[in-house]
Amino acid sequence: MEIKWIEDFIALAQYQSFSRAAEFRNVTQSGFSRRIQSLEQWIGAELIDRSSFPPVLTPAGQLFREVADDILAKLFDTRAIIRTEQRIAGKSLQIAAGHTIALNFLPAWLKALSARLGDVRARVIPYTNTSYFGRCLALLLARASDAPALQLHYESDMAEVLKKLVVEGEGVAWLPKSAITAELAAGDLVPAGGTAWHLQIELRVYRDSSNRSEFLDTLWHHLRAGAAALG
Repeated sequence: MEIKWIEDFIALAQYQSFSRAAEFRNVTQSGFSRRIQSLEQWIGAELIDRSSFPPVLTPAGQLFREVADDILAKLFDTRAIIRTEQRIAGKSLQIAAGHTIALNFLPAWLKALSARLGDVRARVIPYTNTSYFGRCLALLLARASDAPALQLHYESDMAEVLKKLVVEGEGVAWLPKSAITAELAAGDLVPAGGTAWHLQIELRVYRDSSNRSEFLDTLWHHLRAGAAALG
């Protein structure tokens, strides 16, 4: 069972609409429906009465709804306590990042940071960026003057999986440049369209305002100075 399934269920109970709940959860409606079904399979009972409009909770769904918020609150509170107690000693960071950023951006960034601020140890806490790049692609498609003639072949939350399929000749994919730098340089992959299919994405970093670590304050000052220099 995955925590996001419970979050999906709570959203569906609030919105009483698969499409609106899926939009709120930043996932496709088909993917959202599959996750609700996975939760129902894990529990062993139908939670949603899909025969009514709008969809309503079944008796089992009502029972689960009563405890769902409390379950999530206890999980996140416990995680926060553990993370606080398990912080790495010395100059250390805990970084939550999506798979693509953790794989293609953080290693070089942390190396450069260590060269500037001394030895920095980091624990990367991955979180799913399900549908993020899917939303980016949807934005590009919506902007396109002429709708491209494309047929869905594969879906994946992970850019590395899609890259592997494209390298093996399984069609085209919209991929972050940081994930295909080596393949572009080697000529294994080439752009399949013009600049209209490029999308500049801003990378932002956030901190826990209650964490007053001296090292974190130093790092934050360093990042702000760098951002100011970039203008």
